[in-house]
Amino acid sequence: MKGKLTAREIAALRAAILPQRIDWILNDPHFGAKSLSELKKEIFGARILLVCSDLANGTKHFRLDNPKTDITLSSRTGFHVDPALGIFQEHFYIIAPCTNDAFHRKEVRDFLLECRDTWRRIIRQALFVVRR
Repeated sequence: MKGKLTAREIAALRAAILPQRIDWILNDPHFGAKSLSELKKEIFGARILLVCSDLANGTKHFRLDNPKTDITLSSRTGFHVDPALGIFQEHFYIIAPCTNDAFHRKEVRDFLLECRDTWRRIIRQALFVVRR
């Protein structure tokens, strides 16, 4: 089907809303983290989530006035076409000033999947308590 997103792309798009989820969780009195201060420390100590936040906010607002990191997103630098499957994918890469940075030249979909996995790990470790 033309224009159909792959499961990988859908997962990546879901990961892109992580910055908003952080605010929701930290400000929701019913969320029920065992230790809110420990949860905050985990979230804001995870560099990958800070990079994700910068990329999401920068693309959402077309500019980023107060970045948390020095990471940027490349202009389109490649694409994949499979006409038989109706696939046209543009490729975007993470750019870091230091070429030894773990995120440098990582394709954004792969990066966002790592963000999602980090987020899930942090949430699982929060050991939720149901508050009523």
